[in-house]
Amino acid sequence: MKTSIAALATAASLTFGFAASSASAMEMELNMITGAVFNTLSSAGLPTDVIQQLSLAEIAEIQLTLHGGDGEGEKMRVIRNILARHQ
Repeated sequence: MKTSIAALATAASLTFGFAASSASAMEMELNMITGAVFNTLSSAGLPTDVIQQLSLAEIAEIQLTLHGGDGEGEKMRVIRNILARHQ
């Protein structure tokens, strides 16, 4: 019985540790993407003060737009429209 409880406790702690490390990795990735979007907005002369208000979907949309095949003018138009939702 003690062995079963110990095994269960070990499995639970390993599962929690894995979940915590996955969450930490996801948070680091989100911070990197947000930082890249911030730098792009800043270098393009676009407002950066709304970046904290953007949803994860909006940050992803901006990132995808930046790396898409559209011309620079179209990319900036899409990004300005996203930012305008928060101004």
